[in-house]
Amino acid sequence: MSRFPSIYQIAVESRSAVGAKYLTREQAEAQEELRTRVPFGKTSGIILPWYEHRDLSATGTTAIAGDQGGMTISTEVPEIGAAFRDKLVLEKMGARVFGGLQSELHFPRALAAISADWMSENASGDGKTFNFGRLALVPHRITAWIDVSTQLLLQGSLVEPFLRSELMAALATEIQRVVISGTGSSSQPMGILNTPGVQTLVGGVNGAAPTYDNLCDFEYAVANGKADRGNLGWLVSPLTRKKLRKTEGFAGSGKPIWEPTAADSLLGYSAGVTTAVPDNLSKGSASGVCSAIAFLEMSEVIICLWGAGVEISATRAGLHNTGQTRVYASAYADGGLRIPGAAAVMVDALCA
Repeated sequence: MSRFPSIYQIAVESRSAVGAKYLTREQAEAQEELRTRVPFGKTSGIILPWYEHRDLSATGTTAIAGDQGGMTISTEVPEIGAAFRDKLVLEKMGARVFGGLQSELHFPRALAAISADWMSENASGDGKTFNFGRLALVPHRITAWIDVSTQLLLQGSLVEPFLRSELMAALATEIQRVVISGTGSSSQPMGILNTPGVQTLVGGVNGAAPTYDNLCDFEYAVANGKADRGNLGWLVSPLTRKKLRKTEGFAGSGKPIWEPTAADSLLGYSAGVTTAVPDNLSKGSASGVCSAIAFLEMSEVIICLWGAGVEISATRAGLHNTGQTRVYASAYADGGLRIPGAAAVMVDALCA
């Protein structure tokens, strides 16, 4: 058995919550080493490394046969890092992800480009001042939990992949959401849509349906801001894609803005279509019905993960009467847009 076993059972920690000790010596030693990489003090939970592999899956959260966990299925579950990060549409489109961090991370950015001058043979060049800004990313704690039948945990270890998949999906979905639209308040990071300095396009006083002209304005704004390089792409909701599929690019052409054969591309650029892009924004009299659209250089989006992995802990406190165990997953993450001018956003598109 390796120092870092290929199977880290969430059920192991859950069983420990009811008084059993299931870690082998090598697993315990591996956990001690992983805990030394926790940046914010000691933890008593199980640490699932970002790179840990797992190849089993199960369904349900009780021991009843059928769809509640009594039957388990051998199938493939991606490794922890991929399962955690592949949920992020941003990374697939070029966003950069940094893991295993121990402290705050600062990403410098030039506030203005260096300019050059043509001078006569003996003329003195003008002095230039070059200023830097920075994107400072700090750990934000994110947690997810699920209540599971204690009987199921005590009967079979194959419940572990299902629990892990559910918890990881919850963490990944929420990280993706805040990186796109986080408010920067209530302990959550500041998302792309709310980053000060992004180029903002306006549909109308009370919002407006997106048009081909609007999309051309997105493209121009990013190019005019000298950010038309690398991994350019769109972030839209399924509702916006639906609207653009039903909207003609030019009156009478019969050709929609979003090509019928293009599932994940728009105007020649990749498109991340996800419900993490909000459809419930407000503008003027259009209350709770506006959608967001973003076009940006995706490699300027940075996501950071702190520590050796996700911490898994469990407790039966308050759940004894129901025969359940509560399993928690916790991680530290942050994300942001390094250069605000690399993105153009609209938050008042009417797509319903």
